[in-house]
Amino acid sequence: MRKKNATDDNLDMLLDAMCNALGAVVFIALLLGVMAFTQSSSENASTPPVAPTDIEAQIAVTDAELTQTQAALATLNISNQITGDTQRLQAEKQAQWQVLTAQIARLRAEKITTERQIATLTAGAQNDAKSRAATIAELTAEQQKLAAEFAAKSRQLSLPSPAAGINELPIEKKRVVIPTLRYTKMQPLYVIVRGGQLFPVWKINANGKRELNEQAYKITDSFARAICEPRNGRGVAVGTADQPSAGLKDFAAQLRRSGMYADFGLCPDSVVEFGIARDYLKENDLEYNWKPWRNDQSLVLVNGTPQGEIQ
Repeated sequence: MRKKNATDDNLDMLLDAMCNALGAVVFIALLLGVMAFTQSSSENASTPPVAPTDIEAQIAVTDAELTQTQAALATLNISNQITGDTQRLQAEKQAQWQVLTAQIARLRAEKITTERQIATLTAGAQNDAKSRAATIAELTAEQQKLAAEFAAKSRQLSLPSPAAGINELPIEKKRVVIPTLRYTKMQPLYVIVRGGQLFPVWKINANGKRELNEQAYKITDSFARAICEPRNGRGVAVGTADQPSAGLKDFAAQLRRSGMYADFGLCPDSVVEFGIARDYLKENDLEYNWKPWRNDQSLVLVNGTPQGEIQ
């Protein structure tokens, strides 16, 4: 029984100590709260109230700082814009430089092409000049050859000189009169001898009147001026020396009917045919005259009178 009482006393003492400790903790907490409240009240009492003017000043300062910030931001934006414009201009300049480089390359190529063309044309012109010179020389030689052939055939056919008068003709030819404006009052019937055919300018009808031979000539009229160009293949064939053609006989009949004489314009390509026609006119006691005529020469009549070598 005595041992049980000792245990109860220990518990009572423990309980008293715990209650004392709890009371001390509560006391300390209350003390700390009172001290904190007292310090806060003293601080609030020591801090003076803020005046309205100070608030306005702070607002002004804040506005100033805001304005500076906005200005700095605007400057930054301008700087970024300038940087972007600079990059864009650089890109444009680069593109222009590339375009100009391409144009320069194209112009250089065109220059080279043009120089080659000029060289080709120069060489071609030189070749053309040589060709023209060769052609002129060839034509000159051909003309000389035709003149020599014409002279040889003229001698072969015993043709008198175109400028010869009656007294200069051989004795056996004097029975055929070679009329000129000095020796005769007869009217001429102009005939071009070309391409182996006779091209009388006029046709003599049954009444002895003359009219332009539009069948044998292409005639261009201009007031009183007529340009007569022989139509190839539309003239009078002469036939042969043994058998004159019907056309040559009809031509001789027209001369006889009209009382005119034949005034021939003789082209170098028709000397033989002219000799056949001449001999036929001589056999029929018809008169004639002749003068040289170019193959490419037309007959121009002004009021019925020729302008050219036949007059």
